[in-house]
Amino acid sequence: MARHMGLAERDYRRRPFDSNYGTIRAWSATTWLIAVLVAVFLIDALLTPPIYFPQVMTADGFDAEAFASGAFLVRMMAPLSRHGHFSAATVLDAAQYWRVATFPFIHTDVWPLFLNVVCLYAFARVLEEEIGPRRLLMLVAACALAAPVAYVALYKAGVAIDGGWRPLLGASSVALGVTMVVACVGPDDQVVLWTTGLSVRRRVLAWTVAAALAVIVLKQDSTGANAAHLGGAAAGLLAVPFLRRAPER
Repeated sequence: MARHMGLAERDYRRRPFDSNYGTIRAWSATTWLIAVLVAVFLIDALLTPPIYFPQVMTADGFDAEAFASGAFLVRMMAPLSRHGHFSAATVLDAAQYWRVATFPFIHTDVWPLFLNVVCLYAFARVLEEEIGPRRLLMLVAACALAAPVAYVALYKAGVAIDGGWRPLLGASSVALGVTMVVACVGPDDQVVLWTTGLSVRRRVLAWTVAAALAVIVLKQDSTGANAAHLGGAAAGLLAVPFLRRAPER
């Protein structure tokens, strides 16, 4: 009886280099995902008009109510960010359900985008080669949807998220979930750290990156909503039993 190889049993050092990987015709699902994230960020930046503080002022002076409610922050967002982020006010109250699908593609700063892209490049590519693009995209969708679920749970419980306007955006939940899967059942080959000449086991690197990304997500958060991205890590862990014995492609 043929035995299916686990993800961690594959020998990645024998994988030949595909010189056509960079061509659009041969782009993988991971490459397309990265390209879309970068493209949305650049388009949003190009569509952003100059923002001046008087825009949060009224004829009678400073709009304290808008400041306290967070309405001024939403008004100062770039167009795609303003209409694409997830929040309790926009989805639960205003029934703008499309935001559940659009928020992972929205980044308001280059550094979160950079970190998410690096994680996807380092871990999603090798995972896709083993489980295939369809399963990878299913995992990506599950990790992305886990963030709004966690957001609503935290908001209803009054933990971390203290205002319905607090925006949830970015693909950090996806990066965390994919990295957690690779850390648990991914290939354990040696990975060279760019031009340093140093190498480390991929799963050790994945655990380290996941922990660092979780800390960054929580610490670099002025709204409290970023804690919901940890739902993506939970979704990744829940997916591990289903991916542990993925059939060989």
